[in-house]
Amino acid sequence: MLSWHTFGFFLMTNFILSLTPGPAVMLVTGHSLANGWRRSQFSVLGIMSGNATYCLLSALGLGTLFVRLPILVTVVKGVGALYLIWIGLRSLMHSNAALVPASEQPRATPFALYRQALVLQLSNPKSVLFFCALLPQFVPPGVPAILPMLALGLCAIVLEYPVLTSYSLLGDRTRRFMSSPLATHSLNVLAGGLLIAAAGRVASL
Repeated sequence: MLSWHTFGFFLMTNFILSLTPGPAVMLVTGHSLANGWRRSQFSVLGIMSGNATYCLLSALGLGTLFVRLPILVTVVKGVGALYLIWIGLRSLMHSNAALVPASEQPRATPFALYRQALVLQLSNPKSVLFFCALLPQFVPPGVPAILPMLALGLCAIVLEYPVLTSYSLLGDRTRRFMSSPLATHSLNVLAGGLLIAAAGRVASL
C-alpha cells in the first residue's frame, strides 16, 4: 500500500514539474494569447488527454516499450515537433492579414486547439518519461500495479490543470490589455513564435 509519505513526495514532485515552463505551458499560453482563456481550455484538455494516454499505457505495461526502445521517443517527438513548427509558421505567415481589432479576429476552432495540444503532449518526452519511467517508481513492490498507477496518474493530471489554467489566464490578461490592431498583430506573431518555441523545446528534450 502506498504510504502517505510517498504520496506526498509524489505530489510535490509532480507539482514542481508542472510549474516548470515547458512545451505544454508555451502552447497553452500561445493559444490563450490568440484565442482567449476560455477557448484555450480545449488546449488544456488536449494536454490532459495526452497525459492520460501515457498513464494508461504505463499502467498496462506498454510504457516500457518507450523506455527500452528510445528510438520510439525520437520518432514520436520528431513528428510532433514538425507538426507544431508547421502550425507556428502558418500562424506567422497569416499574421500580416490580422491587422484588425481583436474582437474581429477569427478564432481557432476548439477541435483544432485540442488536436494541437494532444499532438504536442503525445510527442513530449517529458510526459513519456514521467508516466512511463518515473510514475512506476512510486508504486510499492509486490502489489498489482495497475490501480495505484492509474490513481497516481489521475492525481498528476488533476494537479496540472490549475497550473495550465493559470498560464492561460495570464495570456488572456495580456491579450485584453493589447486590443489595438497593431498590438493584436504582435500577439499573433508572439503566439506563432510560442508554437515554434514549443516545437523546439520538444525536439531538444
